[in-house]
Amino acid sequence: MSSRGPRFDVNILPDSYRGPRLKPRHLLLILALLIIVALMVPVRQAVSGVMDEVSDLKIERQALNDQAKLRDVKVKERANMVSLNTEYQIISDKRGVITDDLQAITSSADGLPIEITSVSYYGGGKTISVDCAIPVELGYTEYKATLKEFTDALKATGRFASAEYDTLPYPPHASVTVDVEPAE
Repeated sequence: MSSRGPRFDVNILPDSYRGPRLKPRHLLLILALLIIVALMVPVRQAVSGVMDEVSDLKIERQALNDQAKLRDVKVKERANMVSLNTEYQIISDKRGVITDDLQAITSSADGLPIEITSVSYYGGGKTISVDCAIPVELGYTEYKATLKEFTDALKATGRFASAEYDTLPYPPHASVTVDVEPAE
């Protein structure tokens, strides 16, 4: 027997039914695991808090992106309005000039087999595009001669610095664009 005295064991089961005894090394391992788990709780809470902040920041960023898109749309609308206002101002300022140009163009077409279909101003009124239709019944030479006569009549009015027509194929295309530049 040991020097401490007889060992008093209350376990009446035989050794085969007894579990292994815990050694101090096992107790230290269990204690270390409990400390690690206890330290993981605040880390988990900190990570959860950071994830919540990230989620909130994503929501804020999305709201700011939506506001920026709305502002971009408004800026584009305003730019279009400024562009339309500028075009309107140009047309308004040249109202009398445009009327005189239209009168000169229609009078140049009088007596010719040409029908003016549209007149468009480009580049702030520096270029005028005149669309006209010529009867398909005319032969190719009469077709070209009519266009030449029309452009010569436009130049003769003195309102236009130049007048040129596109060389388009003869029918089926019977419409022509004549570009004229107003005289300064």
